[in-house]
Amino acid sequence: WARGQGHLTSDPAQGIIIGTDHTDIGILTLAQCQALLHTAQRLTPALPKRSLLGYITLGLFCGLRRAEIERLRWPDIRLEEKLLIISAGHAKTRMRRVVDIPENAIAWLQLDPAHATKLKVAPSDFKEIWRTFRSTAGLHTWPNNALRHTYASMHYAEHQNENLLAAQMGNSPLMVHRHYRALSTKAEATAFWSLRPAG
Repeated sequence: WARGQGHLTSDPAQGIIIGTDHTDIGILTLAQCQALLHTAQRLTPALPKRSLLGYITLGLFCGLRRAEIERLRWPDIRLEEKLLIISAGHAKTRMRRVVDIPENAIAWLQLDPAHATKLKVAPSDFKEIWRTFRSTAGLHTWPNNALRHTYASMHYAEHQNENLLAAQMGNSPLMVHRHYRALSTKAEATAFWSLRPAG
């Protein structure tokens, strides 16, 4: 438009090289998932207002984006119906979606002291405590979008259905197929979806 109106003497996009990132998506190992969950479970009784159980569970077992979790309130999570609602205003794609909550995730969510309140899922000081928490859990390096990517790879390995996964994540089936196929095995996925709280 700017070129057409004569506002530009040159094209600012000229010379930009658009490449394709061929590096593998970073996901968490089963042991790392266990460490995150059980560390959160162990720390929650002492710091109930700073519990990260809800945040970790929704990222790891429901595939929500970080920003979606940070905007989410507990009333949006319907444990009895095993689903949660991401409103259009909270979704990256600006489209409302309904996400299924698996059985093991319900067990973890019920341990978060705030699950029966109207509060936000993420603690108000989340950004200040998240890095320290990860170090406490033994995860000193962190793959980008690790919770969401781990969810996607495990869901794909378990169900082998890119359309179902795309609907859950709010992505396209093509993107899901391209990025998450063959990152995890069926055996790993079975163990992942069986992760439960200690005791």
